[in-house]
Amino acid sequence: MNRLNYWGTETEMDSKGRILIPPTLRKSSQLDDTVRVLGKANHLVIWNEDMFKSKELGEPFGKEQLHRVSRILNEVTSLSGNE
Repeated sequence: MNRLNYWGTETEMDSKGRILIPPTLRKSSQLDDTVRVLGKANHLVIWNEDMFKSKELGEPFGKEQLHRVSRILNEVTSLSGNE
């Protein structure tokens, strides 16, 4: 909660649908160049592209990871009733 209260701020979209990320948050998150925006179930995650590639794409995607993703997708499909 302390981090949320420190970094968090309410904002609204501008007339072009953009949201301003405060400078202090951009700097601490290294969002100064190319970014990746990932859609989650109920929120967006914004990454510095180089950091994302290093952390998320740095390890091989093998059979175990594929099975884990498959199980998650099957659970989501079962919950939504759409197959």
